[in-house]
Amino acid sequence: MKIKKIAVAAAAMLAALPSFAERITAESYAFPFVLKIDSKDVVSKNTIVLPRANLEDKDANLPIKDALFAILNQTKNFEKHLANPKDAPKARSFIKKLGDPKKVQITNCVFWKPQSEMLAFFNAPDSKLRPDMNYIALKYDGGIWKWDVGAKNTFISILSESERNAKPEKVKREPYFSDINFIDISGGKNADLPVLKFYKDAQAEFYKLNLPAYAEIMTPKSKEVYTAQYLSMTPDEQKDALKDYITYHKQFKFIARFKEADVIVFTREKDGKVNSYDAAFIVRENGQYRLANFGQNQGFVADMLINISKNHSDIFGH
Repeated sequence: MKIKKIAVAAAAMLAALPSFAERITAESYAFPFVLKIDSKDVVSKNTIVLPRANLEDKDANLPIKDALFAILNQTKNFEKHLANPKDAPKARSFIKKLGDPKKVQITNCVFWKPQSEMLAFFNAPDSKLRPDMNYIALKYDGGIWKWDVGAKNTFISILSESERNAKPEKVKREPYFSDINFIDISGGKNADLPVLKFYKDAQAEFYKLNLPAYAEIMTPKSKEVYTAQYLSMTPDEQKDALKDYITYHKQFKFIARFKEADVIVFTREKDGKVNSYDAAFIVRENGQYRLANFGQNQGFVADMLINISKNHSDIFGH
């Protein structure tokens, strides 16, 4: 049984916009997810669709434009557009590092949550900020848009990464929709799925301490990391290193199916208590399943999926 794709009706966008909605024009833009697979950024064909404020429309979105102008140019209304006035020093430091405000180009200004919160992504050729600090987070408060200077979470990071590494494009699909397929594998459901059987069979060998066999189901990069970590040990050293690990069992939650990989989300548990959450990335190479990402950073998408499992929430964390 597949878990329903994450979606909110298009009407939700308009219902959530502020009272001056008649002056807001927005269009649907698809932001590709960026997967970390064996330490490389892979732009997925799967996307999240969000409403993008059309700043090119000179007669619309004026309150958003006013806020961005005041922020970027530090006008006399600058602090009025801060969600927290105490953030003024940090905000001024941020703007200073952007360089000449006339060179700053707002590339995409998207409502990332239905509750009138948005991200204004920019391109600043003179910027001295880190690449992932490529946005100004705005929230509608007290009748105006205000800059939430410290705004950061996993989903914002996903959008920031998409803006930097992919190419968001205008689409005709409904906003607040992701085309990731979720498959419920909790409580033994869908146990006959080939990708799940592949992973369980491989894990069985690992739990038997047949470590060389486990290496053979990995991608070359993962095998390299795994070999350096475990296969250089003697059998006794392997047994000692894994004596605690093999006392935990896995409870499978769901599979997030991307075009490029199946991501199996699970918990490690012992005596009815969760020790940790994790995700396994399974890719296809030459028609065969392979385990990727062993011992490597799995990226913000993995964090998002684990958060969904932890909070029993949708893609927006609700």
